[in-house]
Amino acid sequence: MFHRLLIRNLDNTEQQWHRIPYHKTGFQVQYSGLVSRGRCTYRHQYIDNAIVQVNPVFRPAIHMTFANLICHARDHRHLHIYRNLKTQFHTQLSLLEGEEAITAEKTEITTAMFGLLLICAVTLTVAPVHGDDLLAVASANGCGKIVGLIQTAGLADTLKTTQDLTLFAPRDEAVDMVPSAVLNQLQSNITLLQDVLKFHVLGQVTRAADITNDLLVQPLFQGAKMRLNVYENRRVVTAEGALISRTDLDADNGVVHVIDKVIYPLPLYNLPLTMTFDKDLGSLAYMIYQARLTEALSNESDSFTVFAPSNEALNKLPGQVYNDLLMNVTRLKEVLFTHVVKGMVFSAGLQSGEQLTNMQGTQLSVSMADDGVVSIENAHVTVADMPASNAVVHVIDTVLMPK
Repeated sequence: MFHRLLIRNLDNTEQQWHRIPYHKTGFQVQYSGLVSRGRCTYRHQYIDNAIVQVNPVFRPAIHMTFANLICHARDHRHLHIYRNLKTQFHTQLSLLEGEEAITAEKTEITTAMFGLLLICAVTLTVAPVHGDDLLAVASANGCGKIVGLIQTAGLADTLKTTQDLTLFAPRDEAVDMVPSAVLNQLQSNITLLQDVLKFHVLGQVTRAADITNDLLVQPLFQGAKMRLNVYENRRVVTAEGALISRTDLDADNGVVHVIDKVIYPLPLYNLPLTMTFDKDLGSLAYMIYQARLTEALSNESDSFTVFAPSNEALNKLPGQVYNDLLMNVTRLKEVLFTHVVKGMVFSAGLQSGEQLTNMQGTQLSVSMADDGVVSIENAHVTVADMPASNAVVHVIDTVLMPK
C-alpha cells in the first residue's frame, strides 16, 4: 500500500507526485520551484505555495517541517540585500478528496534569500490511525447500514481481523432500495444473510487497477463467483452489475469499493437453469431446450447477455407462429440467437444509441427514455440484471424477430 503525496505550488504551474510506502513512518522529499514572480525587496516575502496532499482514507496524523531553505543567487552583487531576510511561509495540508482540510500554523523561517528559486526539503512523519479496519472505512464512507447487517450476521469479527480482503460495500441508499420482503427474508435466515454478505467480500486485495472486463473472482462465499466488468464506452466499472462509485478506500486489512446496490440474488446457476427456475421465463427455457441449445448456453467458459421475452411476451405471439417455431428448429434458433449477445452487458454498461451485435449477426439498437426505461429495438426492459453464473438476463416485453 502507498500514500500518494503531492507537493505543488498554488497556481498549479509546478507539481511533483511521490509514492510513499504505507507502513513507512517517516520520509523526506525535495520540492523546488519558483516562489515569486516579482523581485525580492526589503520586506517579508509571503509565499503561499506549498500543499501536501495525502490519501484521506489513511486518516493520518501528519507532522510537517520545512527546513534547508536555500535560494540561489541570480546576482551575487545583491547577496547582502537578502541575507537574514525573514520569510513567512504559510503551509496548507489538503486531503485529496477535498472533504477535510488541515491548515498548518504559519511558520516564520529565517533564511538567506539569494534569488527567486526556492529549494525546500519537506520532512513528513505519517502515522496511520490504527483500527481503521474494513468496517470502519465502510462506515466512514456512507455504508453504515451494510455494516449493521454484517454485525447481525455475526461476520464483523471476521471482517475486522482477517487480512487482505476486498469489500464491495453497498452504500446506505442501496440498502434502502432492497424490498422490505427481501430484507426481512435475509434477516430471518442468518445462513442466507451470511452467504449474501460473503459474496460481497473477496479473499484477496483487488484494486481498481487490477480489474479487467469479464474478470471472474472468488468471494468468501464459495457457491458462486463474482464477475467484474469494465465498460469503456461509459467509463464505468461494475461488480456483478453493481456500479462501483468509489474505489480503493484503504483499510488496515484490505480495501473497500463502494457500490450502488446490494448484489442479490446471487449467480448460482447457469443460464438455462436460471431461466427454468424463474416463474416468468419458463416458456423461453422450454424453447431453448427444444432448439437443442441448452448445452451451448450452459458453457461456463463463455458469457452471454440475454434479452429474454417473458412468458407474457411469448403469449402475445399468434398461436400458429409459436407452434411453427417449435416445429422448425432452424427458425427457432434464429429467433433465439436474435435475443443473445456474446459477453456480459449489465444495465450500467448500456448506452443510448449503442448497437449490440447479437449471435444471429445482426444489430440491436439500444435506447433510453427520459424516465430511465431501456428499450432494445421495440421491446422494453421490464427487469434488468438478473444474474446467472455465465450470463446476465434482461427481461423484455416483446419478442424480437430476426431482421
